[in-house]
Amino acid sequence: MSKILFFYSLSLYVFSLAGISYIPLFILLSSFFTLLFFWKKFTENKDSMPSVFLLSSFVILWISNPLYENDYYRYFFEGKLFLEGINIYQLSPQNFFLGADQVFPKNLGFPEVPSIYGPLAHLFHGMSFGLMGFSGAIVFIKSLYLSTFLFLWKKYPTKLILLCVPFLTKEFFNSIHLDFFAILLILIGVIQLQKENYNKGLLLTLLSLLIKPTGFIALPLIFSYLHKKMRFQRLFLWLLPFILYAFFVSSWPSILIFAKNWQWNSGIASMTDSFSPTLASWLSLIAPLLLSIFIIIIHIRKRCWAVETLPVELGLIFLVQLLFSQTVNSWYLAWPLGFFLLAKCKVPIVWITLAWPLCYAPWLANNSVFYYTLVFHLSGLFVFIYSFHHYLLDVYFSKAFFNLLSPFKGKVFTSD
Repeated sequence: MSKILFFYSLSLYVFSLAGISYIPLFILLSSFFTLLFFWKKFTENKDSMPSVFLLSSFVILWISNPLYENDYYRYFFEGKLFLEGINIYQLSPQNFFLGADQVFPKNLGFPEVPSIYGPLAHLFHGMSFGLMGFSGAIVFIKSLYLSTFLFLWKKYPTKLILLCVPFLTKEFFNSIHLDFFAILLILIGVIQLQKENYNKGLLLTLLSLLIKPTGFIALPLIFSYLHKKMRFQRLFLWLLPFILYAFFVSSWPSILIFAKNWQWNSGIASMTDSFSPTLASWLSLIAPLLLSIFIIIIHIRKRCWAVETLPVELGLIFLVQLLFSQTVNSWYLAWPLGFFLLAKCKVPIVWITLAWPLCYAPWLANNSVFYYTLVFHLSGLFVFIYSFHHYLLDVYFSKAFFNLLSPFKGKVFTSD
């Protein structure tokens, strides 16, 4: 295991120095090493020398400019406008390029689309940019990401080994995508719910949504789980800020514009788009909602809801959201990955590790892109079906389906 850690660290160094993130051989090697890490459960001493090699490989990512990325330009520019009191949810950045530093107009992606990020993210990026400037803000945010990871690593070395996947490392510790803290907050929130610290859990979940609204798809399951755990009055009071924020987010024109105009690694949604573009735009919300209802019905029929199953269910919700979305960026895989790590579900974790490189296929710009995308979505669908049955149901999938449709009070099919 020490040798594996050492050579894996060297591969990270090569990746960091050369900036060659999509070479097939590197993809295979890094995925293979990561698989070995998790399969062996990383039982070695977390303070061992190999761990030092592994973690020190982040240093070059920390000091280098973001590779193949321009999202951080938008983060800082929108944060700057947000602190100036401009309604960036209704006005697009291109309206404010006049007189701005030319670094933004040249590098900003989708300048015609208003913001899709939460106000807490804009407050954070705007203050970082205002206090430290462009380069200083990048170094500060990288340092914050890295120090947070190292702090968590000391507590959960086994669970966090998968966060050393080179592609994920590149997207967060190098490209500073804001999903890092959005995912982290909602994961810690779910942990607090498991510990029956319901107020802390809901507060952390709300903060996650204020960074990026992606976590909204988790709310039906979370509140359904809590309806028997908290008093109705307190639960209703907590529900109010989520409802108000949902109305605010629904007023953003950017969400629908983004969904309609940008397809990336789209599978089921792209097929749906051929006969119903409107339905294709909403599939990434409809599919998780239907799955949430299905899971809730299962728990109602079982008359119990074990807190241990909540991370698995949320992992499945975010996995379905990916498979039915028109836009699948590679770092979106961290949403289901985080919950599956929390639940210790080995099969979906391994799939995400191996499937991650497929999300970069559109960069190839050749005929093989279709096959990469097909493999990603078909394999993801099979992993979802397997995980749903294996980790969530105590009966066969088909039997559970017929039981739910049964008009009889008792179960038609059982696991006996």
